Amino acid sequence: SPTTSSITAFYYSDEVKILTNGDEISQSEYENLVKHNDPNTKSKAYDIKYFYPFESFRNVILYDTPGFENAENPGDTELTMEKAKAVDVLLVVIDINQGTTTGDLEKKLLEIKNQNKDAYFVAVLNKADDKSPTSRKKIKEEILKNFEYKEIFVYDSKKSDKDEFINEKNKILSFFNQISKNKDKF
Repeated sequence: SPTTSSITAFYYSDEVKILTNGDEISQSEYENLVKHNDPNTKSKAYDIKYFYPFESFRNVILYDTPGFENAENPGDTELTMEKAKAVDVLLVVIDINQGTTTGDLEKKLLEIKNQNKDAYFVAVLNKADDKSPTSRKKIKEEILKNFEYKEIFVYDSKKSDKDEFINEKNKILSFFNQISKNKDKF
């Protein structure tokens, strides 16, 4: 389930540093914050900046938004829509177990596309190991039928030691490197 009511902006940096509303915090404080482990943080919004020496993000800022699915916090959708209408590339992470995308999501994506004409839409089908290769292929085709993504990656963050997922992870990293090197083309 979606956990963060804030947007985390990931920046390239030589040193690891996490700032929330301007104050430096530790990795564990960051994890508690985005997982809402502390009831006092549930309804607050945070401006989180995460600096990390990840070469693929050298010229890229990656925004991790709360997404659209959190019924408990309708502000999440607003926050996500606002950011999505202003970025160059959108990574739409979809749980492969859903089998397809909802009409609601597609409506939101079309709204974004209408207001952000040059946006480059990329789907990431997560938890891919839950499905057979044949099912993954079918789901991928189904999702591509419902919305025009420029790229679609099939990924599993937990089983990333399998060759096909290592290959897919490398494709994603290569994609980020491409963006980082050719920012003006996106």
